[in-house]
Amino acid sequence: CAESVAYGRQFQVPVVLDMRDMWPDIFVNVAPRPLRPLARRLLRPLFRAARDACAGATAITGITDAFVNWGLERGNRQRTALDRSFAMGYASTAPEPDAVRQAEAFWDHQGLTGDGSQWLACFFGTFGRQFDLDTVLEAARETERRGKPIRWVLCGSGDRLEHYRQRSRGLGNVVLPGWVDAAAIYVLMRRAKVGLDPLPARFDFLATINNKAIEYLSASLPIVSSPAAGVLAELLSREQCGRSYAQGDAIGLADLLSRLCDDTAERQRLATNAGRVFGNCFRAENVYGDMVAYFGTVVESWQRHSRPTRTAA
Repeated sequence: CAESVAYGRQFQVPVVLDMRDMWPDIFVNVAPRPLRPLARRLLRPLFRAARDACAGATAITGITDAFVNWGLERGNRQRTALDRSFAMGYASTAPEPDAVRQAEAFWDHQGLTGDGSQWLACFFGTFGRQFDLDTVLEAARETERRGKPIRWVLCGSGDRLEHYRQRSRGLGNVVLPGWVDAAAIYVLMRRAKVGLDPLPARFDFLATINNKAIEYLSASLPIVSSPAAGVLAELLSREQCGRSYAQGDAIGLADLLSRLCDDTAERQRLATNAGRVFGNCFRAENVYGDMVAYFGTVVESWQRHSRPTRTAA
């Protein structure tokens, strides 16, 4: 980003920085609390580069308004009409028919049929420390104890896969199929009743609507997320396209899914709203069409106010 701003200054062209990850702040946050002051000092050159880049950009964009505001604060600048948020767009194109048929056969073999008789909660992601799947497994144990016909299908791989396999031993309602491809994701989302998005209550996650949530919405799949705060939780509450629970609250998650399992009409209402929100806010063709028009506006505004003198490249 700093190099892009320097290039723009040298050749007198506008530069837009898009905020996707809160670097280097998150590097400090992952350090043990007693070592964070030291980490911040060691990362001072990166903080300085981020400050200079954000200060020197023509405009700041981000995946949410919270990310735009973070970039503005990092650059110590006031917001203008050119500083805008754009959601991450998602193209909901169906896979090739042969791939879909293979995926349907795969899930049938797993005992997860598409006849609507099963109540499936699905997850797709990396089995690392980014997602709170321990709470999900505790909730699965609780719903099994209650006799709820909910099956928890957790797809992915990563350094904590074996840990979750150990935690799920003896649970007849948990399926861990490992990594699955795009066609399998497409099919399972349309067989499931809800999509799980169990994020920890970290400051950057509170500011984001992640790819996983948008992918679920593309299949008209209600989202069940943690924590019960932040930009995603506010979207689910405002648009009534999902529900949220407090981070680490396994009983709260079990209660939430039990209610949705018992109330078919309520789950269907959330599903209808999920499809509407995707079409209105996250469909790739709309999002990126708006961004193309926006970049034209940035250039026009920059030419009008900067009156640059072109230099040869």
